[in-house]
Amino acid sequence: GETLQKLMERMYPFLQATKGVINVIGGKFGFTTEVLAISPELLQRVVLRSGWVLCLDDIERLPANIELDALFGYVSALRDEHKVNVALIYNEEKLPDGRAEHLQRYAEKTVDREIAFAPTNREIIDLVFKDSFAETVLSKLAEKCGALQLRNIRVLGRVKRYYLDVVRALPLSPDQEYLSNILSSLLLFCWCKFQRVDAKDLTLDFLAQYDGSWGRREDSTEEKDWRQLLLSKFRYQLSDDLDRVLIRFVDSSLLDSDQVLRHYESYLVDKKRRQADQRLNRAWEHFHNTFKDSEVEFGNEIF
Repeated sequence: GETLQKLMERMYPFLQATKGVINVIGGKFGFTTEVLAISPELLQRVVLRSGWVLCLDDIERLPANIELDALFGYVSALRDEHKVNVALIYNEEKLPDGRAEHLQRYAEKTVDREIAFAPTNREIIDLVFKDSFAETVLSKLAEKCGALQLRNIRVLGRVKRYYLDVVRALPLSPDQEYLSNILSSLLLFCWCKFQRVDAKDLTLDFLAQYDGSWGRREDSTEEKDWRQLLLSKFRYQLSDDLDRVLIRFVDSSLLDSDQVLRHYESYLVDKKRRQADQRLNRAWEHFHNTFKDSEVEFGNEIF
């Protein structure tokens, strides 16, 4: 079989003048241009074809020791000498201090067209979830993602996969309110797990122990922690037994299906009890809190 090094030799274009850029890429796979048996210039001439499109992604992550002038010199050579179309993909908001201005300066000379990719929260939600969820759920998801400032499609894809695994552990046609709560919790837990830079010290361990006590300290004069503000905005009240099962699931990718099923059955019993209490209260109003005090209407409501 073809080794990874030979595959890279065959597929990737190189220029001697920009060997530093290529070494950063190759270093991730355990080799650099210094160990290649074939010269970069020869690879450049043999591999590239006029009209090809080359995508260079994550420009904002370019190491500090690689200058932008080398990168854009490489791009200019690909475009002008080899007639290759080059797409530079980067997150402008994540560029290190000082690099944004430099990138813009070089881009003005090199880039022919700039296209901003700035979908709304709802557009991102629709892209990942629209084929599986009702409109009311999608609207709630967009609101939750707004609270977390979550726009990462890969993270949302993970949320969906975890969610579908949990659904498979439940009986057919499960309660929609229950499913909505699961989805909301998984959204928060996946954000904590896979967006660690943004989640900071709001960890899964912290959430597993969260009892909502902050929300009961209305008389406290202490300054509110940013985690308290975020969870309040997200409308996350406390972690129950199911949340802790889901936290372990997100953290380990191992789902305790039996615990999920037991919790769901307990939820259904509690929901029926709550509904019975509400109906009794409505019936009692006809007998106790009205001018009629009608036994007939009271009996009809109970029935």
